[in-house]
Amino acid sequence: MEYAIIISVIAMVVIAAFMLLGGNAEKAFCSLSNSIGAAAWCQQSPGNSPPARIGPVAADDPVTNRLVMFGGAGVCGATCNDTWTWTGTTWNQLSPATSPSARWGSQMALDPVTKRLILFGGLGAAGVPLADTWTWTGMTWSQLSPATSPPGRYGAGMAVDANGRIVLFGGSSTACLICNDTWTWTGATWAQVAANPAGCSSSCVGSPPGREYVSMATYPGNGNIIMFGGSNTGAGPGLGDTWSWNGTAWSQLSPATSPSQRFDAITVVDPGLGTVVVFGGGAPCGSKNDTWAWSGSTWNEINSPTSPAGRCVSVMGVDPTTNHDIMFSGGDQPWPNYLTDTWSI
Repeated sequence: MEYAIIISVIAMVVIAAFMLLGGNAEKAFCSLSNSIGAAAWCQQSPGNSPPARIGPVAADDPVTNRLVMFGGAGVCGATCNDTWTWTGTTWNQLSPATSPSARWGSQMALDPVTKRLILFGGLGAAGVPLADTWTWTGMTWSQLSPATSPPGRYGAGMAVDANGRIVLFGGSSTACLICNDTWTWTGATWAQVAANPAGCSSSCVGSPPGREYVSMATYPGNGNIIMFGGSNTGAGPGLGDTWSWNGTAWSQLSPATSPSQRFDAITVVDPGLGTVVVFGGGAPCGSKNDTWAWSGSTWNEINSPTSPAGRCVSVMGVDPTTNHDIMFSGGDQPWPNYLTDTWSI
C-alpha cells in the first residue's frame, strides 16, 4: 500500500507539471504508469477496431505472440464468428480457413501442455448452448473430438489451475439451468472432477453454488484459481462471494474487503501487478466501473485517475508485446449500449 501511495503522489506531480506546460495529463499519467508498472487505465487509439460487441473471448497466443479475440454478439450481427488479434497498437482481422460457428459467452484459455488456445461452448446463433471444443493453431481454427464433453453451456468460468490443467466451472445450460459442475481439460478430452454425486450438474456437493457469468482467473502467488461473483438467477443482483480452486477442491474464502455483488465482471491475470484484476460487471443499479486486485487474502480497490465507462460482458486479456492487460468492448446502460473502445492497464 505504501508503494501505491508513493506512485500516486509522483503521478500527481507529473500530471500537474504537464498541465502547467499545456500537456495532456492523461497521457502523462499513462506514460509514467507504463514505465514504472503502476496500475492505471489508459485509453488506446487503434487505427482499426472490431465492430462493437458483447461476450467475445480473448487469450494470449504463444505461437504468434499476439492477443487473440473471437466471437461475441452485437453490431456484427446477432452473433459473430470473426477472429482478431491485437498487435500492441491496433486490431487486425484474420481470415482463418476454418472457424467455429458464431457464438457469444464461450470460454477460452491456453492449454499449458500443448501451448494451444482451447475454446469451449458458448451460446449459438439459434440460442442453443454449444458443447464443441476448438483449438487455435496460430493460423486457423481446428475442431477437436474429445471422448467426453461437458453439457453445452455459456457464461461459464475458465482458468488454468496449479496442476497446469484448464478448469471449467458453472455456466448456464439446457442440462443444468444454473450449473455448479467442475471439469478439466486433459489435453485430449474433458473429465468431470469434484463430482459428488457422480455425474452431478447443478447440485454438486462440495462445489460453489451454481452460477453463470462468473469471473475466474489464476492467482500467480500460489497457482490457485480465484473465482468471484456471477449470477444464480439469470440476471441481477449478482453474487459477491470469493472461492478458490487448489487443483483438487473448492473452498470459500473470507476476504476482509470485497467488490460489491455483480455478474459478468471482466477478470484477468495482470503480469505487472502479479495478481488477479477484476473490472466492472453488471448490477441492479447498472454497470460498474470500479477496479479491484486480489492480494492473496483480500480484495483491494485500485484508484486510477482515469477509468473506462461501466460495462459488463466485455473481454480482457494480456498483450504479450507490452505485458499490459487489454480490454475491449462490452455493454453499458441503457442496455444494450454496445461499446467499441480499447483500454489498457
